[in-house]
Amino acid sequence: MKNTTRLLGIAALLITGLAACNAAPPVDTQATIEAAVAATGAAQAANQATIEAAVAATTAAQAASQPTPTATLVVPPQATGQPTDLPPEVVAMTEEELAALIDQAVNEAVAATEQVAAASEQAAADGTVSPDEVQTVEVSFANADEAMAYAEELLGLYTSLYGELAVAAVDELSQVEDELAALVVAVDELNQVMAEVNTSLEQGVALAEETIAQIETAAQTVSETAQTVQSQTQAWQTTHQTDRDNRIATAVAVPPNQVSGDPQVAIKNVLDFVQTGQAATADGQISADELAQLAQLGANASAAAGQSGSLEMQELAGLLTTVTEHLAGGNIPQAQAGLAQLGVAAPLALPPNNIPQDPRSAIQTALEFASAGQQILQGDPPTPEQLVQLAQLGSNASAGLSASGMPQLQQLAGKVNDITGQISLGQPAQAQLQINQLGAALNSLPDINLPEKPDLPNRPSLPDKPARPSK
Repeated sequence: MKNTTRLLGIAALLITGLAACNAAPPVDTQATIEAAVAATGAAQAANQATIEAAVAATTAAQAASQPTPTATLVVPPQATGQPTDLPPEVVAMTEEELAALIDQAVNEAVAATEQVAAASEQAAADGTVSPDEVQTVEVSFANADEAMAYAEELLGLYTSLYGELAVAAVDELSQVEDELAALVVAVDELNQVMAEVNTSLEQGVALAEETIAQIETAAQTVSETAQTVQSQTQAWQTTHQTDRDNRIATAVAVPPNQVSGDPQVAIKNVLDFVQTGQAATADGQISADELAQLAQLGANASAAAGQSGSLEMQELAGLLTTVTEHLAGGNIPQAQAGLAQLGVAAPLALPPNNIPQDPRSAIQTALEFASAGQQILQGDPPTPEQLVQLAQLGSNASAGLSASGMPQLQQLAGKVNDITGQISLGQPAQAQLQINQLGAALNSLPDINLPEKPDLPNRPSLPDKPARPSK
């Protein structure tokens, strides 16, 4: 298919799981693709929410006899030492989202501890403390403890996820952690003083002036330390944003060191980028070294795609840049979705290099494609080289079927594209089912008799030209 938006629409649909086909008559693949295109709109952004919307929109285009497979979410393993008692939606945040949440959590912890300090100072302002005032301070302590613990967990999560990527930001964050730890100590000391006050009140012992002074001093320490934590957090936010912006700018500016205008080489480069990126982000993290490797692979793949001469492949260059930006920016969920989309879109973008010239040849090429797909499904996950070979056969077969002029063949061109996408995405069951259907449809076609070229009459011989007289 030559329209790039349609191509990426197919990729987005395949990413979330194509509906499995059964023995019912084949659906109109082109209609399904057009429905997906209309629903995906912004599929090139590789946003998972958009992809899910595309699937919902295409449900009506699927035949009622086709059961929809249940999507399986693969959760990357957590890194060693990563906090595990945080909600999954927090752990799955992007770097920027997590940084914003840290800022909010620290501000809330600062506010809660300042409330402790204010309540303690107010209780001691008249030179004595009542049991009701002690109870008020105890409630403030509970709120502050919870807020500080949550902030500490988020700081630990950021360090765990981005410690090997955002080096400068993590160094700055360690100072926030130190100041927050000092705030915890200061609050604990004030809590201890108030606990002693409470014991004295229960025993009916009058409070000494030294005790009141301890309360005021401890409360002042809490307030000052809280302000230091807030200032340090603001400095970290600035460092984090600068570090992130620099990483993105550096990653997308890497020049290519290998460029080829061969479409097959270009697609292989894209698939190398995809498989390397998927391996690097499988644990939900990415290191600076992994990012540098992916930035170089992405630069090479983008340059090759841009020089291939194919508009569809040139559009892949933009998607490569977007995924690289996500990787550099710590947007791992978006990067993973983009990698999956690239893995499907790249094989489908490969232009044909040998279009069958008649229906019989188109059928033969389609059968060869089905046989090659069958062999791949029987082995290990395909390598980029194997995917390129399969994609080239599929591109040739799809072009030949579309150009055959026969509706029963033209409607099979979309099925060839679906099979390529399913194998690229790692959906062997769906691909096998579609291969079986494609083979059955091709083998059930009646023999196609090609019209024979009429015999042309022999041209009459021209009379010999008279010889020129010699001078």
